[in-house]
Amino acid sequence: MNRWAWIVIGVVALALVAFGVYRLLADEPAQPRGADLEMPEVTTAPATTEEPSLDTTGAAAVPAEVTVDDPVPDDVVAVLFDMVSSAGYTPRMNETYLVEFGESTERVLVSGEFEQGEQSFEFEYDDGEWRLEDTDDE
Repeated sequence: MNRWAWIVIGVVALALVAFGVYRLLADEPAQPRGADLEMPEVTTAPATTEEPSLDTTGAAAVPAEVTVDDPVPDDVVAVLFDMVSSAGYTPRMNETYLVEFGESTERVLVSGEFEQGEQSFEFEYDDGEWRLEDTDDE
């Protein structure tokens, strides 16, 4: 190899060593290339001592465009199963429940196998809230 090639190789090697020493001694580590992975500062809501409300007034009304042939909306199903749980019935995991409209979209029937056995519930939407009408043991 000629003399100029060795000089270029030496300069490149010296530059790499100098850069490595600089990175080791730098106060801040180099930023990685790519996405910024820093998490945003977390803000928390002030703690409250109030108990959560079980009031379902105005909760999960069935939209006007839904008919009795349509499936019951998910938000309505969630409210009804919360009410069933509040009444002391525990839904089973991985169990399929029949949830369907009755004669109108203001009546919903829920039936299936709960921890307490086979149960059937009828709910009515009246005055802006869902009400458990009756419970039949089958």
